[in-house]
Amino acid sequence: MDDSLGALHVAASSALFFLFDPTANRAFRKRLRRKRDPQLRSQATDEQDTILAEMGIRVKKLKAKDSHELVDTPLAIMVGKFDVWKSILPEDTIAIPEGRPLTHSEIEKNSEAVRSLLMEYCPTIVANAESISSRVRYFPISPLGHSPKEILEGPLAGKLASAPSRLKPILATTPTLWALEQTAPNVLTGSNSRTSPHF
Repeated sequence: MDDSLGALHVAASSALFFLFDPTANRAFRKRLRRKRDPQLRSQATDEQDTILAEMGIRVKKLKAKDSHELVDTPLAIMVGKFDVWKSILPEDTIAIPEGRPLTHSEIEKNSEAVRSLLMEYCPTIVANAESISSRVRYFPISPLGHSPKEILEGPLAGKLASAPSRLKPILATTPTLWALEQTAPNVLTGSNSRTSPHF
C-alpha cells in the first residue's frame, strides 16, 4: 500500500539501495548461458524493473514530488553476483583495489561500466533509476565472491549453499561507503568535509 510503513520508511531514508539480480534477468541469462552456474537455472519471472519503478512512484508521492521531478536522495543500484557476470566485461574494466578503499574516480569508472552494461541488457533499470534520483550510481558487488553449490542430499537437497572457506566478498561494502560519503561524510572523515579522496 502507498501508505504502508515500508513505503514511508523508504521515502524518509537518507539513501536508497536497490539490488538487481542479473541471474533473474532473461537477457543476462542468455548471455551467460555457457556458464555452468546453478544460479542461472532460475526461471522466475523478472519483475525487478517494475519493482524499481513502483518504488520511485511511492517515494515521489510521499515526498510530494511530481512524477517528472527527481529526488536528491542518493540511489545505489547494486548489480549482484559480480563473480558470475564479470567475464562479460573486458579485463580490467572494473577497479578492484587490494587493501584500500576505492577512490572517487574509480567509483565513477565502475559506475559508468555497469551502467553501460545495464543499458545493453536491461535498459529499463537505468531508465527507472534515473527517473527517480538525480544522484544515481551503479555498483558491481558479490557478497560471497563465488558461486554456491547445490546440496545433493538430505532435507535441503536441491538448495544452494555457499562454502564458508571460499568466502571472498568483492566490493560489497562500496555502496554503503558511497552512501555515507554522500549523506554523512563526517562519519568517514571525522569532519563535515566532502573532499576526502577515498571512501
